[in-house]
Amino acid sequence: MDSGTNGAKNFPKIVRLSVGGQHFETSIDTLCRDQSSMLAVMFSGRHNVTTDEDGRYFIDRDGTHFRYILNYLRDGNTYLPVDN
Repeated sequence: MDSGTNGAKNFPKIVRLSVGGQHFETSIDTLCRDQSSMLAVMFSGRHNVTTDEDGRYFIDRDGTHFRYILNYLRDGNTYLPVDN
């Protein structure tokens, strides 16, 4: 997806996130890749997005597994850790 479409142009190409206190960086294209996802809706430009004191976009969720969500959006594959 081109970051200039659907209102995503209001966001920087590289987006800094705070998810449950954990910090992530990714592209706006990655966040908007799955148009039906909460992330795509959140960064569509149609909603106000809260930032923290450092300017990171705040997502009030557990950050423990968020990297797996980002990796799925990046390449379409799911890699989950195996608990022993």
